[in-house]
Amino acid sequence: MYIRWTLVTDLFFTNYEPFELGPICFKYKDYSCELSFEIEHTGTLKDITVYSKVKSVDFFLRNDDYAKLENLFNNNAKIFKEMIAVSNIFLKAVRVIGRCPRVHEISYKKEEEDIFFERFDLRFSHDGSDEVSKINHKIFYHPSSKGYNDTIDFLLWKWEVVKYIGYKVDIAAEKEFSINAIEQFQLFNNRIAVLEATIGLEIALNNYLKSYFKNHKGLSDSRIKNFLGPEIGLMARVSAMLSLTINDESLSKIDVDKVLLLIGWRNKIVHTNGNIPEGVPDVLILESLNHTLNLIQLLSNKRRYVETGKELRMGNFISLP
Repeated sequence: MYIRWTLVTDLFFTNYEPFELGPICFKYKDYSCELSFEIEHTGTLKDITVYSKVKSVDFFLRNDDYAKLENLFNNNAKIFKEMIAVSNIFLKAVRVIGRCPRVHEISYKKEEEDIFFERFDLRFSHDGSDEVSKINHKIFYHPSSKGYNDTIDFLLWKWEVVKYIGYKVDIAAEKEFSINAIEQFQLFNNRIAVLEATIGLEIALNNYLKSYFKNHKGLSDSRIKNFLGPEIGLMARVSAMLSLTINDESLSKIDVDKVLLLIGWRNKIVHTNGNIPEGVPDVLILESLNHTLNLIQLLSNKRRYVETGKELRMGNFISLP
């Protein structure tokens, strides 16, 4: 027995050879969840990259207690809430960990329940075969993949996204701000992109320094809190603390001066005229964003190393088009 709904997507996967996407299983509250994928092979690019499209994702919610599952299905408010929560576990992992800025989490108003149930084709089965639809009348609302279309690298999916979904690993806040910055840059909102990137950088740097001072230097929480107080700004921390706590080899691919430029623009936006100074070339904004996003990734990696002693591979450096 199960509750089932379908999310229509246009997620394109890239890889160097044909591949299959297996189901993903995870626990949600008292329920067992399973995601299965309808795939369409779409061809190759320059005989190198294989493209396959995920046309839809089926969500299955299971529980051995028939009455509990049936009651959930019949309670509009509860199933509406749980569908959104479970769907967003998948969508958030794809957006943030899979680096798909055009993918967004689901957001619906309560008065849109019927539209929501029809769009996602909510069904219930007591025997695993015959399915009962939640909506018996049609609202003529056509399913759309808008908000769920982007391109994702298969290896990133295989080694990162599936882990985050299957094991419900917490997604670091700085990763969310990084993907927000990428999205805003692609939408030509450079000012917002700069703000999102600097917020992510501040979170990543502060978390890294807290772990470094606590685990490597043995400082007390009160001393760390005083050091990371507002008196020492982000510009000063990046200028001084990176070279003191991270080796030159790790920083070799990051132009810290361009990161400092971006922080300076952020200060102008917040404290002066609300915008990036006139005359700053777009290519310089692009370069500064790239180096800032990669510094965020490096700091997250170094924080994990300080806390666990295990160095994570950086993977491909982020490069905005």
